Amino acid sequence: MTKIFTIFFLTLLCHSPVAKIYHFVGANFPGILTQNESGKFHGSAVEIIEKASKKLRFDYKISIVPWIRAIRMVENKKADVLIGPYKTSKREETMIFTENYFYKDSIILVTLAKNKFKWNGDLSSIKEKKVGVVRGWALGKKFEKESDNLDITYSESTTNLVRMLKRGRLDLAIVHNRSFLDDLNSHTVNREDYRILTPPLSSQKGYFAFSKEEKLKSFIQKFNSEIPLPKD
Repeated sequence: MTKIFTIFFLTLLCHSPVAKIYHFVGANFPGILTQNESGKFHGSAVEIIEKASKKLRFDYKISIVPWIRAIRMVENKKADVLIGPYKTSKREETMIFTENYFYKDSIILVTLAKNKFKWNGDLSSIKEKKVGVVRGWALGKKFEKESDNLDITYSESTTNLVRMLKRGRLDLAIVHNRSFLDDLNSHTVNREDYRILTPPLSSQKGYFAFSKEEKLKSFIQKFNSEIPLPKD
């Protein structure tokens, strides 16, 4: 009898479905997704994931990789969820965005403090300038419309762009305020060397975006309900 029970139990184990572990992926993003030296993740996205996992009872893992790679992983179904992307029509072709966003950013123009040229919010006014942007970032519809008319240099981070400004390789950088202020606060750059031009280029909302994996549909609906709208 014991032998029969053991065989029955092992058979159940073999045929039991393996619990899904949802893979969240993103780049280092101040206030949204960071990882300390001990390997612990921090940020508003992490807090949302942790709370949702407890309420919805799912397991997850988080990976921080370069932004372009993170996007490709979700598009190619190598990861389930992209953390924090701005929504664009092109991205909606390959990913499913949550209905709720969970943060907002201002897209700003940064230049050296000594540069005196004026900015009126019209990108055509800077078409003669050398402009730096971070590769893979979505900077809003105004930028998408005018980007072909701009002299653009791409880099991998805000830190690299402000260094290029300092060396005279760029006239200005278009970045989100969160990353630039993080550089200032971490003393990566000297605050006195730079100034932020007004008005901002645009305001962007950040979401979670899911792979277009058929099995994720019901999870997306449940997860969306756990995203609190930010206080504007």
